[in-house]
Amino acid sequence: AAAVAPAITTQPATQSVTAGANVSFGVAASGTPAPTYQWQMSSNGGGTWTNLTNVAPYGGTTTATLTATSVATGLSGNQYRAVATNSAGSATSNAATLTVTAAAVARRTAGG
Repeated sequence: AAAVAPAITTQPATQSVTAGANVSFGVAASGTPAPTYQWQMSSNGGGTWTNLTNVAPYGGTTTATLTATSVATGLSGNQYRAVATNSAGSATSNAATLTVTAAAVARRTAGG
C-alpha cells in the first residue's frame, strides 16, 4: 500500500483536575503505515515545545494516551500536544491545556 501521511482524527481535550489527581490526554491519527506518537509540552503558551519522556509524573509519552499522575499545581496552565509521524510525514494535534486547582482542605468545626 502507498504511504499516507498522518492526519489527526481525534484531538486531545483540555482538562481540569484537582492537585494530586491523575489526568490523561488522548489523541488518534490515521495514516499508512500506522503513525507513531510523541507528546510535547509547552509551559509558555505554545512559544516553545519540549518532547516529553516517561519520567514522573508523565507516562505514555510515545503512545496515543498521555498520562500524568498525582499532578501538582505547578503544571497548571501547561499545554500538551501530540505529533503523529510515519514514513510519509507528520501531523501535529491541537494543544490541550491542563488546569490544576489546589485540593480543598477539610476543616473541622469546634464542638461538633
